[in-house]
Amino acid sequence: MRTRIRLTVNFALLLAATALVSAVSFEERLRREIELFQGAPYVWGGEDAGGADCSGALHYLFKRAGRPFPRMTARQMRFILCRGALHPYGQARRFDFVWWTFTAARPFGHVGLMDSDRRHFWQAGRSTGFVRRAFVAGNYWDRHFTGCARWPALDAAPRPEHNEEEDHD
Repeated sequence: MRTRIRLTVNFALLLAATALVSAVSFEERLRREIELFQGAPYVWGGEDAGGADCSGALHYLFKRAGRPFPRMTARQMRFILCRGALHPYGQARRFDFVWWTFTAARPFGHVGLMDSDRRHFWQAGRSTGFVRRAFVAGNYWDRHFTGCARWPALDAAPRPEHNEEEDHD
């Protein structure tokens, strides 16, 4: 009888812990993963904690946060744009994808995620050598900006930290 009670209590604790983990929003899990990943080295073709390039970093972060996501920049762009449309920088929100084009041969050649202040983005950059938060404004980024897009799945779940005023300038 004691074993059965102990098993029932353990099972109840496991269910409660699972419910707590599930209650954390996807955006919160993504934010935590970004914080943990900051400073990881830039590695062309990389896609894990040992290092990543721009698309590999997003692939890794979304997978760690619980949502599978394509690996390559062009596939990520098609994946997002099949579910939404490009919008201008002024409409960007936290965790929107931001793309830049550096050559006509490689449209959507670089990708990052917009930060909550809309003045910074997260990226894995070859020039800096690591995953970091970067300032989005400036001649270099402005000249190459292609567009932003939001993955509708980010809006599918309730966002407790969402501020309605954030979306209305």
